[in-house]
Amino acid sequence: MTAAPYVLLCAPVLYECPTSLTVLSPHLLAVSTYRLAELAMHRALLIDEVLQLIFDHCASLPFTESRRTFCQLARCCKAWKEPALDRLWARIDSPAPLLRLLPCVDEQDMPASDSDSVFIAYASRVKEITYRDVQKLSSVDSLEMVLPRLQAVTISHGGCFVPNAWKFSIHLKHLSIDTGLLHDHRRVEAEKCNSAEELFQRIHVSSLRSLRFRGQLTPALSGMLASFTQLTTLTLRSLLMDCELLAAIATFPHLRSLTMSAIGVDHEDLEHALAQVNGPCFSALESLDLGGSVVALQVVLKYLPENKLTKFRMEADCYRHGTVSLERFLEQLVQKTSKSLRELTIQDLTDHYWLEPQMRTQMPSEWFGLSLLRSLAACKELRKLELTLMVPPMVSDTDVEILGKWWPHLEDLNLGTYDMSYLPHDWQFLMTPAVFEVVAKHLPRLRQLTLPVRPTDLLASDGRPAPGESKLQHKTLRALAIGDVPDAGACASELVQAILAIFPSLDTLDCSSQEITEQFSVSTGST
Repeated sequence: MTAAPYVLLCAPVLYECPTSLTVLSPHLLAVSTYRLAELAMHRALLIDEVLQLIFDHCASLPFTESRRTFCQLARCCKAWKEPALDRLWARIDSPAPLLRLLPCVDEQDMPASDSDSVFIAYASRVKEITYRDVQKLSSVDSLEMVLPRLQAVTISHGGCFVPNAWKFSIHLKHLSIDTGLLHDHRRVEAEKCNSAEELFQRIHVSSLRSLRFRGQLTPALSGMLASFTQLTTLTLRSLLMDCELLAAIATFPHLRSLTMSAIGVDHEDLEHALAQVNGPCFSALESLDLGGSVVALQVVLKYLPENKLTKFRMEADCYRHGTVSLERFLEQLVQKTSKSLRELTIQDLTDHYWLEPQMRTQMPSEWFGLSLLRSLAACKELRKLELTLMVPPMVSDTDVEILGKWWPHLEDLNLGTYDMSYLPHDWQFLMTPAVFEVVAKHLPRLRQLTLPVRPTDLLASDGRPAPGESKLQHKTLRALAIGDVPDAGACASELVQAILAIFPSLDTLDCSSQEITEQFSVSTGST
């Protein structure tokens, strides 16, 4: 519900009883323009702390609704106009709204004036902006900083060619640049990289806290990135990664979150580069998202401090490396994170379609089964386990019971879904609907669940919900993902009924069949 109706409830109360401010929630304090101007406003609503509480709630609304609400608030009264406009203009998705403030805007020729007072006043409100397209902004190119309070900027593709005066601020804290991955002509790619280099040269390194870069890393860019030692969050997506750059990043003393790809990096070169580092590596790192060969990932693990990492995600061609290599990797991961790891995600990059026929049908019996996962049992603080594999892991109903004993605090378990389009026609699933009762009994804290169970097995042969021997229910689960449902229209009602019988508190049902999701919305009253 929007903020508008709530003013009719809370404004009279505030007028008659100022102490009600201490008990009203931010949601009830949200204000609209329609009637408040006609009511006597209590002076408590002019207190900055109260006003910011209201505005904080409005800012948390969906983006479109939030902007509409701030427009209404700006028209509500003089006292609220300026702070509401500050919030409204703090984030814009393109420079277009600012350009409309300049006089003589023409579709063919951009305005000539760069000193318009209205433009400057509103430009000074902007803290976050996105550039996606090339725009003619010559009218204000002479300004060193068009947006003096800018704190976050997102630049992609054509937006790389926007003049740096629009992208730079001494207050810049968050920067995201996407030049593309070699999809453009070489000259265009070079120009994008040059633009990024020019921006990096102007950045005040001491103020920048997070950086996301996707594209070609030139030697010049790599050299500049190596000097951004104050970063706390860094994301790098590039086809070519320099081992020396990774070694430099390892020394960043404040880096808490790192996402990057080491695909194609030679593990021996990486070992040599990290061995040359003087001092500790990754001393503050808490979250690591890393892609590459299993052996290259092992090299990085070697240099992590013990029991510091809480979140780890890896991308690798797991099948081609074999289960022995994976087992060694997981053992090393446990040695480094047994007391700290809370979230683990493993994504297998093996493309099942391109495997040789004999490799498709001869999956190892221990493919992410208990024997491979056993070392992870030492990670008692684990809250999330996600295995995104080319085929489901070799885990059975009874194995899930053991997982529950290993990780009693698990809140999110994702072992894949039933999807026959990616599997051999004779693939045998090890899980049955009985696993849901196992989950209810041994994983009581789960809030999200994804398992490779054939959904229609929840139904009896006549299409009705199958009678269960146990009446166990899981009352904390909020989200469930299921796979393919053949002839979903014919069984949607019965299937949703069977699922809700086991998970009565479910809020979200993720299914590729629209009939199932629509029926779930009807059954839960979420439409």
